[in-house]
Amino acid sequence: MGYIIGSLNCCRLGTARRHDYDVLADIILSEQFDIIALQEVYKPEAIEPLQRRLSNWEVCHERPAQGRFGDYGFSFLWNTKRVSECSRDGKPSIITVRGPDMTRRPLLGRFSPSELPGGLFFEMRLINVHLCWDSETVKNDIVKRIEEFKLITGEVYEYLSNRRYGDQNSAFMPAYTIVLGDYNLSAVICQSFENDSITHFIQTKQEEKTTMSAKGYANDYDHFSFDTKRFAGVDVQIQRIDSVSKFMGGDFEQHMQKISDHVPIKFEFSLR
Repeated sequence: MGYIIGSLNCCRLGTARRHDYDVLADIILSEQFDIIALQEVYKPEAIEPLQRRLSNWEVCHERPAQGRFGDYGFSFLWNTKRVSECSRDGKPSIITVRGPDMTRRPLLGRFSPSELPGGLFFEMRLINVHLCWDSETVKNDIVKRIEEFKLITGEVYEYLSNRRYGDQNSAFMPAYTIVLGDYNLSAVICQSFENDSITHFIQTKQEEKTTMSAKGYANDYDHFSFDTKRFAGVDVQIQRIDSVSKFMGGDFEQHMQKISDHVPIKFEFSLR
């Protein structure tokens, strides 16, 4: 029993940039994602052309902040033939625990297999993040990003992993929690904090470069973080999707114009 989860920073989806929705849909279908988390979706209407190209997919969009960073929205898309959103109201929601301490409060999606009776057996809790980035104060901003990373992978992760909801019998389901998205931090920086007492079992994976310039890959900012102790008995495979080569013929500039200045990352999740 396996599921494939993806993440992609769409680079201002819904602004004047001309994204190629056909290619975006092709990436999602070709990589066989069951769920994909998106960052930098500026408005709900921006995701609708993509949903129209994906038969039997559901979508949720939320804005995590007001003011200067309010347009940096989050979305989840999921294949309803494979998974169901199992929150009480059937859609992801912005995380409020310690919310004021984050520039952009993450979006929590709770998914369970839809092909099982009642869609219940286990739950995948996905924390869609886009950690603080302020180009005007970039030198000091890394301190804020590290603080947010430690908060998300520490207190917030622990709270959401341990929480038992009273809806749809989920109180009795095992829950597997994953942080995913654009951290604006390298894997090396993230991993340097993994021996802290709060995040002792947390590991941050996906070390390949995922952001780019017109000439090539630049930084490894997109990751997955999860508690390896809680994932005992689960087979996990993580990789970067080289959509530049697969879908743009190796042309980084075209990829930046039509898709994003990030490439997707993939988390394959299989119960033994």
